Amino acid sequence: MENKGFTLIELLLVGVILGLFGTFVVMRFIGAQNASYDTRRMSDLKQYQIAFESFAANNDGQYPSRNTSGGESVDTLCTDLGLTVCPEDRNAPSATYKYLTDGTGSGNTDAGIYLLWAKLEKPTIDTWFLVCSNGQSGETNLEPTSSSCPL
Repeated sequence: MENKGFTLIELLLVGVILGLFGTFVVMRFIGAQNASYDTRRMSDLKQYQIAFESFAANNDGQYPSRNTSGGESVDTLCTDLGLTVCPEDRNAPSATYKYLTDGTGSGNTDAGIYLLWAKLEKPTIDTWFLVCSNGQSGETNLEPTSSSCPL
């Protein structure tokens, strides 16, 4: 009599192979998703840069001044720039976009430079994306502590 089915070993082997393949696909998807979140963060910071420059164009080349240690959150930035809709980090409130400027602080319009930054998800080490008032942007492994551009 001839058997026309699969053995238990064959079925288990196929199940294991499909499980490994599925795990690989899911892990690749999660990595790509985190990279897309980081791309959005970079884009959001560039939008804030445009808002800063637009503000300065209307205020004799000066920016709203904030010099709090550790940076200010985007809620303060939106208020200072007079924005009604502001992009926010998807991990807020635990992770937010931050900024520092020189000047006297308290939101006065007397700052000459600014620095915007956000923590990225994709690298395995702590990495921040920075946008500086001098037009430079890029990544660094140290979170900013002053408004001077470290790039």
